Amino acid sequence: IGIGLATNQTIRDGRRRPPDLIYARDAWFAWPYAKLKRRLGVPLILEVNAVMCLEKADRGENAFDGLARRIERRMFQGSDLILPVSAQLRDQILTFGVPPDRVEVTPNAVDPELFHPAEGGPAHPTGQFVVGAVNS
Repeated sequence: IGIGLATNQTIRDGRRRPPDLIYARDAWFAWPYAKLKRRLGVPLILEVNAVMCLEKADRGENAFDGLARRIERRMFQGSDLILPVSAQLRDQILTFGVPPDRVEVTPNAVDPELFHPAEGGPAHPTGQFVVGAVNS
């Protein structure tokens, strides 16, 4: 479900065929997902690559600091599981009053022993379901 699509139609579709969970990235703009979580009654998992209000404050970009902190605090506290990509981010998230058992560090990395290019074979096995993502 794309960001900003917490529309009535999305909610109606979700009630007909509810997802098992909602996976969102970036607490800064994830409020539509929180709305879907409440309306559909499904868990919200939030991937965090930066605590934006802190990052912006470090750069002196804090015109809406209070609002930004409230938005991120609500997203963090309303998420069922938070997946920061580093221990430093985990520590920052905990300062927002999130219980430590709801925060699990998941570094951006690949296990080369488990995931490696096929030698002399296709890019992925025929007939198997493959999930991928390309991000900036």
